[in-house]
Amino acid sequence: MFGAGFRGRDVGTSLSAFRSVRVPVLPSALRSHTTIAAFHGQGIIGSGVTVALLDTGVNRRALVRLDGYGIEGSEEPGPGHGTGMAAVLLSVAPGIRLISVRARGRSETCFEDALLTDADIHVCAWGSPTAMRYEVVEPLAERLLAVEPAGGPWFPGAFPGVRSVGVASPWPAGPFGLEGTPHRWAGVSMSCAVAAGFAALLVQSGLSPAEALLRISAPGFRFDNCLSQQSLPQGEGS
Repeated sequence: MFGAGFRGRDVGTSLSAFRSVRVPVLPSALRSHTTIAAFHGQGIIGSGVTVALLDTGVNRRALVRLDGYGIEGSEEPGPGHGTGMAAVLLSVAPGIRLISVRARGRSETCFEDALLTDADIHVCAWGSPTAMRYEVVEPLAERLLAVEPAGGPWFPGAFPGVRSVGVASPWPAGPFGLEGTPHRWAGVSMSCAVAAGFAALLVQSGLSPAEALLRISAPGFRFDNCLSQQSLPQGEGS
């Protein structure tokens, strides 16, 4: 099921470091990006939003002081793909409740496990060119954000109703990493993590999860000027 995603073709590996030794944060160019900073300045940090991350698990020990965040669920022995996804998600939306759902090999049970979390947003930044069973994915479809690498179709992102982030998306793809370690991540999977975090900000701002995912995956959506789009809700913070 994972296809080439975790091996680095299309869905991502490698690159530079975070700027903080205390918590996972985006590189300074993104951390100070006017869009993210404006939301955070209004107190919109993803509070009250639950995100299920379907991935390799999260190694809390690899992320300094990660226990200060609302993270639950499956762990992984080393700081792998899921840990990188979690770090980026929490950088964009540090107020979310993050539930790690471990996806094992070619098993489709992670989608059933994710459904049990009743999360607002489900993130699946991996996939396969071979279709899995749609009936397993369908209950999550409107709340699922996946990836669509070059050379698709790529499942579950290609299923009806599922929103996806592709290589031509406006979302930053890296470099992201962990300071003081050799662990680096980049590619469309990291773009998916940034987009999912941003969707959580929109949900706190007043959109439903389905509306938020539709908005960020719509043709012509521009991350860099979304605050100027009159159709976006005005959040009151928390």
